[in-house]
Amino acid sequence: MNRARIAAVVGGVAVIAAALGAAQVLFHVATMGDRTRWPGPRVSLVELKQRVPAIVLGMGPAANNPVLDRVDLAAELWREGYLTFIVGSGGQGGDEREPEAVTITDALAAQGVPRDVLHEESRSTSTRENLRMSRAVLAAQGHVLVNGPVIIISHDYHALRIEEMARAEGYPEVLVVTTAGPRLDRRAYRLAREVFAYLRWKLLP
Repeated sequence: MNRARIAAVVGGVAVIAAALGAAQVLFHVATMGDRTRWPGPRVSLVELKQRVPAIVLGMGPAANNPVLDRVDLAAELWREGYLTFIVGSGGQGGDEREPEAVTITDALAAQGVPRDVLHEESRSTSTRENLRMSRAVLAAQGHVLVNGPVIIISHDYHALRIEEMARAEGYPEVLVVTTAGPRLDRRAYRLAREVFAYLRWKLLP
């Protein structure tokens, strides 16, 4: 087989992989919406028999500050009695005035969530680091992963990758609860970016 044919085959496989990845991400987004309960391996929100901790994932700055969509959802879950404590997770990028974790916990406190149930993981720079580094915060607050589920809060386009990464990071029970987000800007761009992030995760876990 000559080089041109090999290149064509490789290119065809890459196109198929991209299409499949896009289809998976878009399908999960299409079947989710604001305040969607998306179960992990063995648990759904309506089946919870105990209060559990939550991790709110940070995100980079944008004009409408869409991370506040995630904050709103976390505050709602707190008021409804689902949560024991909340971890804001996210470090500080070069274009951010403070760590994303601080933005999250300050906004939750402004909505009336008590400061003593708010904790920060402020070193992570990616979704997988969010999950990995938040484990230490959970443990410091006495939550052992094998003892119960953890709620992870983000936007809907992010959910599929979060679920898979959480499993890879040793979370035996996760519940990804998402928002479609009234503040979310550039949705098409974010979806496209997530497709490539998901493909990268599948190819280079």
